[in-house]
Amino acid sequence: MASWSLVGTKTFKPDDLTEIVGPFSMSDGDDTLWVRVTLESPATPWPWSYGILGFLTEQGYELGSTKAYAESESEVFRLGNGRTPSERSGFLTFAPRGYNLGWIKKGNPLTLKFECSSGFTSGGSTPPDFGDTSTIFTPTVPELPEGNAQPDFTIEDGLASLIFYFLMR
Repeated sequence: MASWSLVGTKTFKPDDLTEIVGPFSMSDGDDTLWVRVTLESPATPWPWSYGILGFLTEQGYELGSTKAYAESESEVFRLGNGRTPSERSGFLTFAPRGYNLGWIKKGNPLTLKFECSSGFTSGGSTPPDFGDTSTIFTPTVPELPEGNAQPDFTIEDGLASLIFYFLMR
């Protein structure tokens, strides 16, 4: 995993919805984005609620989105779903929720610092050669209930599916 890169520091306003924090480019082959969020505002006697953190590319939110909380000690959040995105350059976004916006409207600033690092955590977009990793087999079951067949499987795009045939009475 690469070192942290500052993407931006953002002070949110009462009418902010989904805001672009700044641009970020993932390295070739990376499938995961880690985001360190640090509360830069003065500490308050109440907890800030979460916001929705995402990485927006021309293809949308390919890495998904996640709840992200504002902590003065910082917290790291993971964006990724096990697939390498088709676009590696995009914008980090954050959407403060209504609870936070209510406190902002009352004059309490919410300023967050966002740092990113990308890396590789899944099997990638190309399935490994057969036999290199997990192996699927259909066991022989000596006594199946009458009318039922041996389990079968299919592998499509690196995803294995088990198929069971059952007789419905």
